[in-house]
Amino acid sequence: MKPEIIRTIKSQIEFGARRDVAILLGKKNAEYFSKINAEHKVFENIIVLDHPRYIMQYRLKKIDQYITKYLEAINK
Repeated sequence: MKPEIIRTIKSQIEFGARRDVAILLGKKNAEYFSKINAEHKVFENIIVLDHPRYIMQYRLKKIDQYITKYLEAINK
């Protein structure tokens, strides 16, 4: 998967995606993505948010807090 992920990131940058920050959904995804980013130095900063499935399955009572976190990340 790694070559495909790198190819996809590069194509997104070509059409104007920001390079100062990346927002990732899921902590496990962040571990893998951070290694790729360290190797290729694509993004300056990575913001990691809990995955929506995790929130809906295990943290539904705190959904308002998660929505706030998502909005803060998007508006940075």
